[in-house]
Amino acid sequence: MEPTVYWWKTDETWNDKVFAGAILFAWALTSGALFICADRITASGPAIDSGLSFESVRGLIWVSLGWILMVSSITFGQTLTKENGPESVQNVALRSLGNTLEYGLMTLLLIWLHGLYCNAAAATLFGAIYVLARLFYPYFYGYYGEFTVYVELATQPGYFAKGFLLTGILAMLITNTDLAATVATASYQPLVCLGGWMVYAFVFGMILGMPLFLNFKAGAARKEKIDESRPHEK
Repeated sequence: MEPTVYWWKTDETWNDKVFAGAILFAWALTSGALFICADRITASGPAIDSGLSFESVRGLIWVSLGWILMVSSITFGQTLTKENGPESVQNVALRSLGNTLEYGLMTLLLIWLHGLYCNAAAATLFGAIYVLARLFYPYFYGYYGEFTVYVELATQPGYFAKGFLLTGILAMLITNTDLAATVATASYQPLVCLGGWMVYAFVFGMILGMPLFLNFKAGAARKEKIDESRPHEK
């Protein structure tokens, strides 16, 4: 039997070129969307400045409904797979749902915090990007019946969206600046989008997450030694 060849023309589940391409795609998507919606974003502002009127949070409500629809569709898909699919496919469905829930609530909070206190239009835009990308996540995850680099085409747009939302909140906290309105039409806007992704992926992800990873890894090694020292049952 010939080895399985993925669409990136190798039999490896991971491919650095596809990963880099996913990052470039997500960068272009978020930067382009911000430029296209620049007029609406510069005319917007924190929803709280409008007294939290229904109109000021209309976009945030639409995004929240989209988030609910996205989570519901993945949940129902996972339920059907659990009842009717083989074990290997059940794991794919379970991780698609698990990963979505693990990051979903945090992202929903970022969307609303940014919309209420930074820029409602920008929060709506990047919230919509996140929700749409997440809708494709289980399709990319399950396409080959296992985790592959294919999921990065859905993951990276979400990272860029969350990175900009997070960076915008930090900018408002530290400098009292509406980052989205300030950079929407600036020539350096793509660099700000990239910077937001780096803040989220590396500062809040790798740097803060690495000590936990090392702790878990060391704990597993200690547990293995303890298990080896215990008398074995005959």
